[in-house]
Formats: sequence, structure tokens, C-alpha cells
Amino acid sequence: MLFLRTAAIVAAALPAAFSLPAQAAYKIPFAFNKFLALDTCSNPARFEVQNFTIWTPAAGNNASTVIDFGYLDKGTNLQTACHFNATSQNTMPDGYTPRFACENSIAEFIWQNETQKLTMIEAACPDDTGEDRFEASGSAVPTLGCTATTCGYTYGDGNFCRANVTAIQGQFFSLQPRPGTETE
Repeated sequence: MLFLRTAAIVAAALPAAFSLPAQAAYKIPFAFNKFLALDTCSNPARFEVQNFTIWTPAAGNNASTVIDFGYLDKGTNLQTACHFNATSQNTMPDGYTPRFACENSIAEFIWQNETQKLTMIEAACPDDTGEDRFEASGSAVPTLGCTATTCGYTYGDGNFCRANVTAIQGQFFSLQPRPGTETE
């Protein structure tokens, strides 16, 4: 009986396993194989960042950086807005790179100001407990056009930048367990 169930899971996973390399730029980790047949699992491949903007304060302005953009993954049918400001909460425990949830927390992001790189993280096997959760990650580097802002601007003196295109295409390149979770 166990053999038949295992064979059924493997057979159900084969189409997804063989179609993945054409869609995504990552290998499926061995620990992820047991999740492939579950209805709650997806294999994110590509994403789109829409209308990316960032405002950074000038020297002497104590305001927080402000980031806004839309996120779209057509393959998993996920569309959400993403924001960062003074009230944004880091979703990771101490010792990990800070990341911030989008309005739909299945998607999270990391902004690296020094390299102007946006890393997107999307849950591939979300569940209610957060256990056995895998996530795909990939990056996009928006080309920005910037203008200086003055004290009359909403956030004061600083620099407002907007991506030169309204839609930035990105590809996931990693599929790994969420940091801090255990997988068998």
C-alpha cells in the first residue's frame, strides 16, 4: 500500500518536474519533492515589478526611505502591492537579512540600496503554520530616473526615483526552504 501511494505521488509529480526547467532557473531541492503533488504548492518561475518608486532622505533629514511598487506573478496568479516606510516590520528573526512583506504576505522583498537591487521572495508551499515552507527568490535591478525633492515635498529634502519602465521582468533563480524552518 505504501509503495502504491509513493508511486502515485511520484507519477503525479513527474509532469511538474519535467516542465520546471523550461520555466525556472533553479533546481528542485530533494526535500521539496514530497510537496510537489500537494495542491498548495506552486513553482514560481517569473515575476514582474510594476511602477517601482523609491524616495530616500537627504543628509540631515531623519525621515525613512519610502518604497512602493506592484508585484505580479502570472504563473501563480499572485498580484499584490508592496510598500516600505518607517512603520514596515522586518519579517525575519535576528541574524537574517531583513525582508518586508507585501500586502499579500506570500510575497516579500529585500531592497539593497547600495546596489539598487530588488530581491523578490515568493512562498512556494505556504501553509497556515509556516512549517515545511519553501520559497523562490530572484532579483531585478531597476534603472532609475531621479529628481531632488525639497522641504515642500511630502517627506522633505531627498531624492525621488522612478523606474524608467513601468514593468520590470524578473526570474526566480533559487528554490529553498524558508530560513529558520525545518524540512525532512
